[in-house]
Amino acid sequence: MDAKVSFLSREQETKKCFLQLGRTFGLPHDILRLLYNHKNASERKEEGFTRMFYKNMILLMCLDSHGNLDVLTAFEISGVRHARIPPRRDPIQMWRNRYREHIDNGKCFMEDDLYATRLPLNKNCEWGIKHSGLSERKPLKLGEDVKGFYDSREKLLAEIRIIGEEGYLTSKTPSIDTDGERSFVAVLFPQPTRKNKILYVNTSPWEEVELDYENFLEWKGTEHERSWGIIIDEFGEGSFL
Repeated sequence: MDAKVSFLSREQETKKCFLQLGRTFGLPHDILRLLYNHKNASERKEEGFTRMFYKNMILLMCLDSHGNLDVLTAFEISGVRHARIPPRRDPIQMWRNRYREHIDNGKCFMEDDLYATRLPLNKNCEWGIKHSGLSERKPLKLGEDVKGFYDSREKLLAEIRIIGEEGYLTSKTPSIDTDGERSFVAVLFPQPTRKNKILYVNTSPWEEVELDYENFLEWKGTEHERSWGIIIDEFGEGSFL
């Protein structure tokens, strides 16, 4: 038997289930409304707990420790045992101790905004990521001058800034010339789709993406600003105007 396809939204399906429940057990609408509101309130509370937990964990790693960047290597551990090199503090152990300190002080990672006093006004996790020790740039390969990211979230923030920069990324639309050949005409408006912008930052060499954006910011607000904008074609390839 073929499965039935429902065209109702998830919320409508839920309401339908409550109505069926009420008909089955003879429950009045007031009771059904009370149960439905209680369910929604419980889900919102659980979502709030999840958001707060991950916010506190991200800021704990970014602001209270340097993650696992400086964990002792096997060679260094051997050297410490034989007293050939001075011991260092293991950041992973520091992170665990800091976590335990919050718990011992009666704090709850799911309910308490533990780092509210360490964030500037109207700032959130993105500020903590940007100012963490993990945000330090590192060489991509030995001998290269171009530097990458210790923390992938810092690169993600950079990609979001590029995608959201007004007037920077424009689009190409295909057109057919008199010979039947397909060509492209630069169109300044409307802006390229979000999908094409994401395709551009994901498929283009990051060194070029970042350098082009820095050049645009250098000339932003001047008469040459538009000359440093990037046109994106349907394949995510970028080129200058």
